[in-house]
Amino acid sequence: MAERSDDPVQDLRRGLDYHVAFGLADSAAYLLMFGDSSNFAYTPGKREGEAILLALVARAAQAGRLAVAVPEAAAYGLGRVPGRGAVTHRHSAI
Repeated sequence: MAERSDDPVQDLRRGLDYHVAFGLADSAAYLLMFGDSSNFAYTPGKREGEAILLALVARAAQAGRLAVAVPEAAAYGLGRVPGRGAVTHRHSAI
């Protein structure tokens, strides 16, 4: 991931953009690393991605930029769900 900026929310957005761009560029590798919505097994890629996401969200929380708890924001509102949905939807349409 790129260097941190002074804006933790912008860093979070950029991280999501990178995540989705990777999935769209190589959906087969993305699905191998992260699984699809029917595969809830934890892969090394999922664990590392979640750790990065939690760190980014925690940084936004420390800056007072979240309205919900860090785990809730990471799981539902800011990262995994929108990114995975965009990539797996595109893959299933191919």
